[in-house]
Amino acid sequence: MCARNDTVVIPLDSTINQNAFYANAIEWLWWSVYNYGTVYGASTCLSKKEMLMYSDWNGDVRYTPAVLNTSTDEFVGLSGYYMNADTNPDIPDDEKPDYERRFVYAKLTHPMSSNWGHVYSWSSARDCTKNIYDYPYHYNSFLFKKSIFNSIGTIPPWTE
Repeated sequence: MCARNDTVVIPLDSTINQNAFYANAIEWLWWSVYNYGTVYGASTCLSKKEMLMYSDWNGDVRYTPAVLNTSTDEFVGLSGYYMNADTNPDIPDDEKPDYERRFVYAKLTHPMSSNWGHVYSWSSARDCTKNIYDYPYHYNSFLFKKSIFNSIGTIPPWTE
């Protein structure tokens, strides 16, 4: 890598294991400490419908999208059901499971912003919200880190 004078270079290597993982469950924030510094992020629970809107995914829950085509901060801390589908009479009962937010996604927020990457899939929205940080090794997985690190700068943060 070539860098000019007075340039900050931040190494994000998905093969390096974190030294520690911390989370603030109230604000849905997390941070991982590495030898090279600390990276900060945010988490959320998303539904199948939301994942379909932000990917070219075919809807097969066995193969959830590794990374979504968005870096929006509006996803931070989502839980329950998308569009309140559990109580919304306009959504047919047989479609309600597609609105259940049971898929954990996370993104980097500092030192730069990434797209949302898949962390884990739960069996229910309640489990997703209750257990969002119970398995910090998911946030340390090579595939998760590779997905979000490689997504940095791929989606413009501005409206087109």
